[in-house]
Amino acid sequence: MSVSDQSESVNEINVEGEGVHFAPRKSSLMEVLEENGSSILFGCKTAACGTCRITVKQNPENLSPIEEEERDFLEFLDARSDERLACQAIVLGNVTIEPSQN
Repeated sequence: MSVSDQSESVNEINVEGEGVHFAPRKSSLMEVLEENGSSILFGCKTAACGTCRITVKQNPENLSPIEEEERDFLEFLDARSDERLACQAIVLGNVTIEPSQN
């Protein structure tokens, strides 16, 4: 598969207890979850409320790197190292997530 083929590939977002959603690479995780009726909720959508906190169970490298705003808020929440804010993540490959137990 060429690099251009990989950028157009469809990735699996497995939400434990819910099922698998499909998304093109570089899709917003939040948009994919909302479009597919996921049980993961979103509040502010700007990394300021923590409503969309998730635990990344497999392949954390397949989400975009954590940027400063998300990192700062996760530190404020005293989040574990495997937690992310779904509103800030971009899908880069197959990933397994579940809602965090806040």
